[in-house]
Amino acid sequence: MATKSKLPQVRSALDMAADRQVFRIANDIRNEAIRLILRTAKSGRRYGDHIASAPGEAPASDSGRTVQTIRANHTPGSKRATVSAGAAAMKLEFGTSRMAPRPFMRPAASLVRQRGIAKGFAIKVV
Repeated sequence: MATKSKLPQVRSALDMAADRQVFRIANDIRNEAIRLILRTAKSGRRYGDHIASAPGEAPASDSGRTVQTIRANHTPGSKRATVSAGAAAMKLEFGTSRMAPRPFMRPAASLVRQRGIAKGFAIKVV
């Protein structure tokens, strides 16, 4: 009597687990980027009650608009995820001709990677 192979079921379960893990890592990066903006002390100039970020620090939050644009995007079954932020975030992340960078997305991905969570996974931060 021939036995039915469980390989397709095992493969499907592993694919689903990998897909969930990729989305979890993307969310971890998103959450870390938000934490860097909202919860790390800033050492830049003081403007009234606001303390700006210094070059190289994550940006300081005034209105929360940048934080609101940070998203973890995932298509179920694709085993791919992206972490993105609004257009103004690019100026903060990489700087401009008039402002030094205030990175937060790349440091967030690096922190998650250092914790060992993202080893073996390709995470695209855009």
